[in-house]
Amino acid sequence: MLAAYAVSKKGRQPERSPDRLIPVSNPIERLNKEVKRRADVLGITEAQIMSVLRQAEGGIPVPELCREHGISSATFYKWRARYG
Repeated sequence: MLAAYAVSKKGRQPERSPDRLIPVSNPIERLNKEVKRRADVLGITEAQIMSVLRQAEGGIPVPELCREHGISSATFYKWRARYG
């Protein structure tokens, strides 16, 4: 019986590089595309992202904001890196 996916000679599935998911040479541009892609998946607009960042600047703790808006802390910090 044939396998449903390609297997290397050592019996492991070939590793997929995250760079192949977003083919961009500039790392900053790659980060921007990743942030936009995740925002699209979550259904969040740029105005909502800015609102979350303003709340953080106002003193609300980041973990509390992340729980409230259903995002990870990594997503929050990527938004902050992009939208400042």
